[in-house]
Amino acid sequence: MDSRLVIANIIVLIALVFHFYWGDKDIQSISPKASEAKKVENWIMARGAFHVASMDLFIIATVLSLLNFTDLLTPYRTMLLTIMSIYFMLNALVFFLVVAISAPLHKKFLKLFQWSIFIIISALIYWSI
Repeated sequence: MDSRLVIANIIVLIALVFHFYWGDKDIQSISPKASEAKKVENWIMARGAFHVASMDLFIIATVLSLLNFTDLLTPYRTMLLTIMSIYFMLNALVFFLVVAISAPLHKKFLKLFQWSIFIIISALIYWSI
């Protein structure tokens, strides 16, 4: 068992809980009035997309748990870890770019720090290959 991979697993599980529960509370706090049909439609689509990311975190946490605590995926370990490391680095890049190009938010890199967590997870997984 690789301690770096266990740490990555724990961070992903924590991120999943925060994303699913507290993130949804944030999304609900900006829900539009029912009379604004187009805004409601866009909000529902954004909330759905938000929870697709929750599902990604759940699947990755499950795969990391299986890799950490069973031999079930051992034959695929290197491939899975490589894919997950690249996935998190790409998430970091995309999130960073979105923050950078969002005019009112472009100076909020420290407050919107999710990109840095993705880099940390990516590095921990990469060093476990």
